[in-house]
Amino acid sequence: MGYLLPFSIEIEHIHVRAAKIIHRLSDNVTDQEALVLTRWEPVNSIYKRKLLTLMYKIHRSEVPDNIVSLFNINIGRYNLRNNIKFSLPRFNLEVGRTSLRYRGPLSWNSITDTIKQAQSLNTFKLLLKKNRALLNDISFHKEACFVPHKDPEYIYYYNLLFYLFYIAVKTLGCYPVKITHRAPSVA
Repeated sequence: MGYLLPFSIEIEHIHVRAAKIIHRLSDNVTDQEALVLTRWEPVNSIYKRKLLTLMYKIHRSEVPDNIVSLFNINIGRYNLRNNIKFSLPRFNLEVGRTSLRYRGPLSWNSITDTIKQAQSLNTFKLLLKKNRALLNDISFHKEACFVPHKDPEYIYYYNLLFYLFYIAVKTLGCYPVKITHRAPSVA
């Protein structure tokens, strides 16, 4: 379901309870089953869809200028793929990472250009609805801004070790580990 803050978990639980009551489902039905049976979307997905809709309006300047001025659009010098991006602000505190100025660009930069280039707001919403799996891929974890489409099973620690090894080779001019094993000589 993606990354949920503690209060989001409570809201999601209330959302599922409402689905069970309205559709008269048994208490034995799990939360996931209740959402599937009632065809209700998780609150987390609704939040991301609304956030992306707002970012679409900001990109098209369909909102007041004081809101548009909160965001910076990266305009590349070349016409490359994946060129429609907002710049991601840096925050030192976790509070900043929960703000619209951070989560909006992070979400926008995670979707494909075909969705971003929709001609109208209704087309954009329709494309988001068709690509629901894309909403699940959007993550607000701290690491998500560094590694796009991150795999939770992948260990990023090895990338750091490789980088440190590379720096050591560059600065020392040799491998930092002494090699003690020698190949047998052929006589």
